[in-house]
Amino acid sequence: LCWCFCCIACLQPATAQDHDRSHDWVHLKDKLTAMAPRWASIPGGIVTHKFTTGMLLGNGDIGVVAGDTLDRQTFYFGKSDFWGVAVKKPDDPASIWQGSILSAGGLTISSPEKAIDPSRAFHMEQNLTTAEVHTTMQWGDAVVRMSSWMADSADGGKNNFFITKLVSTNDVRLHIILWVPDKYKYGGKWLDCASIYPYASGTMNGALWVTRENYNNAKFNHGGNYTARIALAASLVGAAYTNTAIGGGKATGDFLLKAKAPVYLVVSFASAKGVNKDHCATMSAVKKNAIQQGWNLNASKIDALNNDHEYWWKKYWLKSYIDIHDSTLEKFYYGALYVLGCASRAGNFPPSLFGNWITTDLTSWGARYFLNYNEEAAYYGVCSSNRPELMLPYRHLILHEANWQENKTHAAGYQGICHQRSLTPFHLVATPPEIIPVASGKNYKKLPADQKSNGAFATMPLIWYYEYTGDTTYLREKLYPYLKKLEAFYNDYMDKSSKPYHIRHSSAHEGSDDMDPNLDIGFCRRLCSALISESKVLDTDAGMRPLWQDVLNNLADYPAIIRNGEKVYVEAATKNGSTDPQKLFHPGDQPINLEGAVFPGENIYLGGDSVQLQIARWSLGQVGGWCVNHGGSEHNGFPKVWPIAARIGWPAGDLLYKLEAAVLFHWSASNLTAFQGGGGIETAGAIEGINSMLMQSEGGIIRLFPVWPLDHNASFTRLRAKGAFLITASLKNKKIQPVKIRSLRGGSIVVKAPWKHQEARVFKINGHSRLPVPYKWINGNIRFSTQTGGSYVIAKH
Repeated sequence: LCWCFCCIACLQPATAQDHDRSHDWVHLKDKLTAMAPRWASIPGGIVTHKFTTGMLLGNGDIGVVAGDTLDRQTFYFGKSDFWGVAVKKPDDPASIWQGSILSAGGLTISSPEKAIDPSRAFHMEQNLTTAEVHTTMQWGDAVVRMSSWMADSADGGKNNFFITKLVSTNDVRLHIILWVPDKYKYGGKWLDCASIYPYASGTMNGALWVTRENYNNAKFNHGGNYTARIALAASLVGAAYTNTAIGGGKATGDFLLKAKAPVYLVVSFASAKGVNKDHCATMSAVKKNAIQQGWNLNASKIDALNNDHEYWWKKYWLKSYIDIHDSTLEKFYYGALYVLGCASRAGNFPPSLFGNWITTDLTSWGARYFLNYNEEAAYYGVCSSNRPELMLPYRHLILHEANWQENKTHAAGYQGICHQRSLTPFHLVATPPEIIPVASGKNYKKLPADQKSNGAFATMPLIWYYEYTGDTTYLREKLYPYLKKLEAFYNDYMDKSSKPYHIRHSSAHEGSDDMDPNLDIGFCRRLCSALISESKVLDTDAGMRPLWQDVLNNLADYPAIIRNGEKVYVEAATKNGSTDPQKLFHPGDQPINLEGAVFPGENIYLGGDSVQLQIARWSLGQVGGWCVNHGGSEHNGFPKVWPIAARIGWPAGDLLYKLEAAVLFHWSASNLTAFQGGGGIETAGAIEGINSMLMQSEGGIIRLFPVWPLDHNASFTRLRAKGAFLITASLKNKKIQPVKIRSLRGGSIVVKAPWKHQEARVFKINGHSRLPVPYKWINGNIRFSTQTGGSYVIAKH
C-alpha cells in the first residue's frame, strides 16, 4: 500500500483548518482562475425577460448582473423577497399580470470625460474564486479599474452591501446614477411605474437613495396582499458627491476619483415584507435603515467584509471538487456550482426561475417556482456535491406551503396533499391556516392541478436531503409527516376497484388528462418505499407498512409499448383517452417518460432490476433528447437527460461525448452557464449527471466511476454518498486508486469493490496511524462498520 501522510490528513473531520488545506486550495484556485469568463466586448442579452448573459454576483439574497457598454458600467439588482402581487393590466381589466419577482433597481457608473477609443482598455472578468467582477474602462486619459462583489455574512444577508472598489491611473470625474425602474412599456407606450410600483429618490447626508414598493393600492391589487418595500443607498468611502440631483426613480451625483487613491462605492440594501401593508415596516423606516448602514462603513470595515466574503467562498469551493480533464465540462460544472452558491442560501427566499438576476419587471412566466421540474431541478446535484445546505430555502418553501395545499386538496374531497403547479413566495410571510375537513364529495377537477405529481415531484429533493445527511430530527419532525400526507392523497385518489391499481385523470405534460403517467407511477412508488424504510428508522407506523407495500405490489407498471422491436417506457398509459403510440412517445423530446422511473424517481438504478434497466436504456435510446439540436428536449430537457443516462448505465464514452456536445449547444461563455428556452437556473441540475458518472449510491451500494470511460483519468474529492459518507477517489491509468471515506453519521457502508477480494484492505485513519478494519465480502461488495466522524481507506494490498 502506497499512502502518504498528506493524503491521510485529507481525511480528518471538516473544520475551518480542514478547509484551509493549502494543497487543496492552491490546486482548486488555479483551476477556477483559469476558467473565469473574460470579455473584450459586450455580449447581447444582458437586459432580458429570461436569463441574462451578464456577469453574475450574489449572496443568496441580492443578485447582481454586471454589464452595459464599453464606457458605461451598470449593475442590475434583484432581491429574493422583492416580488410583485398580480395586478390588472392598464386599460385591460380582463387581463392580469401574474405575481412575479421584480427588479430591485441598479447602479450606473459613467463619466463626462469620453475616451477616443474605449475598446482599447475595456476588459471584464468574472472571478469565480472570490465571486468578484473586475472591470477596466477608460474615460478621458484615465484607465479605471473596478472590483465589485456582494458581501457575505453569517446573518443570512440581512445587512446587504454591494461594494465596488475604484482605482484610476489619472484624475477623472465620475457620474453615478442610483435608480429603480420608473417606466414600463405596455402596448407600445411608456407608462409611469408609479401607478403600480411606487418609487422615490433623494439625497441625505452624503448618500444617494431610491425606494420602491411592490404595489400601490387596491385598484391594481388582484389575488394577494403581499407587501414588499426596498431601499437602496449609495455612499462613498474615500470621496464625496458633488452636483447631486434627483428625478423620477433616479438619484445622481458626481465625484472626483483621484489618481491611485482608492474609492469605495457602497450600495446598502434594506427591505421589509409582510402579509399586507399593515404588517410591513414603513417605507420611511426602510429608507432610514439603508442609509444608516452606509454611514457605518469605513475602509477597515470594508476590508473585514471582504475577508469574510473571500473566506465564505473558499469554504464553499472546498466542500467538494472534481478533476475530469475536460475543460468544457469543468467550466459548466464549476459555473453551475457558482450560480447555486450565489443564488440559494439559508435565511432567504428560494431563488426564482432566473435566480435573483432580474433586469426587468416583466420576467417570463413570472419567474415563479414551478414544481413540475424547474424548481427541483436546480437542486439535483447539491447533495452529491456535498452542499446540501443550499437546499434549505427550497425545503422551507415546500414544507411551509403544505397547509394551503392540503386545504385545496380537502376542498376537492381528497385526503392528504396534492400540489398546484407553481408557487410564489407570498405564503412564506403568512401563518399557515388551520386544516379544513375533507369535503364529502370527490371532484378531481377541483384539485390544484392537472399534474397530480407536482407534490411528489417537489418532495424528491427533500427525501434526498435526509438520505444524504442522515438528519433524523428533520426526518421525524418535518419530512416523514409530509410524506405521509402526500402518499395519503395517492392512496385516496388512485383507482383500487381492481388490480392493478391505476392513477387516472393526471397529466404527463401540462394540460392533459391521462392515465398512469410515468411521473405519478414512479413518484408514488418512491413515496411508499421511502415511508416503509423511514418508518423503520423512526420505529413508528408498523401498522401502515402493509398498506404501503400493497401499493408497491399492485400499482400499475410503468406504462410501456413495443416500438421498433424494443420495449420502451412511454409518458402515460393513455393520453386524453388515446393509446396512439405517437401521442405516448415523442422522439427528440425531454425524457419525461423516464423521470418517475429513473430520475428523480430513483426506482430503476444500477444494481437493480436488470429487465427494467434494459427497457430504460432502450427507452432513452429511442427518445433521444440529447439536447444537441432544437426541439422539445432543447427547451426543457437539459437538466433531465444526463442524470437519467448515468443512472441507467449508458455507455460511458458515448455519454461523455454527448454531454459535452449538449453543453456547447446551450453554452453562454459570457458567464459560464447553460441556457435553455424553457427556464433559467435549473440547468445547473445537470451536474448530477456528472456526479453520477463518477459515483452512485443507489440501492445501498456506493459505486465508483460506474459510468466513466476507463481510459479517461478522473478524480473527485469529497463527493457525498447517501448515508452521509464523503468519498474521495481517483481513476488513473485504468485503475482505481485508494479510496478515502469519511463517515459523518456512522453506520454500515457498502462499496462495490474496485479490486478482487484477496487484494482489498480497509483501514481506519487514527492520526498518523492506520488500523486494520474487518469487512465482509458480499457478492463483490465490501461492507464494514464506521464510527461517526471516522476516516477510512479502502486500498489494494
